[in-house]
Amino acid sequence: MTLPNLVGCGAGKSGTTSLHYYLSQHPQIFMAPVKETHFFSKNYDKGEDWYRSHFEGWTREPIIGEFSTTYMNYPVVPGRIAALIPQAKLLFLLRNPIDRAYSNYWFSISIGAQAPDSTFSDVIRTQRGHQLYVSTGFYYDLISGFLSYFDRNQIYIVITEELKKEPKQQMSTCYQYLGIDPAFVPNLNQKFNVTVTPASKWKIKGDQNWLVVKRAIRPLFLRFPTSIRRRLSKIEQLFRLQMFNEERPPILQEDRDYLADIFQEHNRKLADFLGRELPWD
Repeated sequence: MTLPNLVGCGAGKSGTTSLHYYLSQHPQIFMAPVKETHFFSKNYDKGEDWYRSHFEGWTREPIIGEFSTTYMNYPVVPGRIAALIPQAKLLFLLRNPIDRAYSNYWFSISIGAQAPDSTFSDVIRTQRGHQLYVSTGFYYDLISGFLSYFDRNQIYIVITEELKKEPKQQMSTCYQYLGIDPAFVPNLNQKFNVTVTPASKWKIKGDQNWLVVKRAIRPLFLRFPTSIRRRLSKIEQLFRLQMFNEERPPILQEDRDYLADIFQEHNRKLADFLGRELPWD
């Protein structure tokens, strides 16, 4: 059993499932079949052998990777990664923090982690909502924790909006950074992990009940080959979108302005770190 040399660290609700899939298609990359091991955050006590077991099936690809969105949000993670795999490259996918926060709010409703009668406007102005949805968009502050343990050239950042606009170019540049064939073009057509937005009470309850069933059958699901799991995931996503999805109301302008003021300084620090303007400013 081996260890990865590529670790995807977030951010959640930024398109990491799609990026994981694009990476896994490259013949020179082996991505852990189970996305979100959360080893360095939630599952560290399970030990190194447990982590290594997620990379069974590796066939000597030069890049071995995994992607767990919680790694940005646990201060202990950078030190843990550095202690085990100090030469690893770290990959971050960052989305407009306002849009990411709004998407995360609706995702939390869909899984029953957020009361549906609490509006986004109210939630982001509470201490709990600020911690869950707002501070997770302070990207530079979160990434700076990794800079205490890793060189700048070990950190690669992809911007969600740029990946959506120019997916072939962005993936080619990413492959080039990883030192593998940049001419490979992955299948970019399928969308993954689209947030279902149930608004009616029966749809909220129905989607939550389905997710309970999904968690219960997950161990059986993981026994299938990766190709079959992807087909089943696509069918399951289509089912949820058809049964429970409703048109998401747009974010209120007053909420967008409120968050823009909060994120302004954080976005500036990220832009300075990247040495260029951000597409959402």
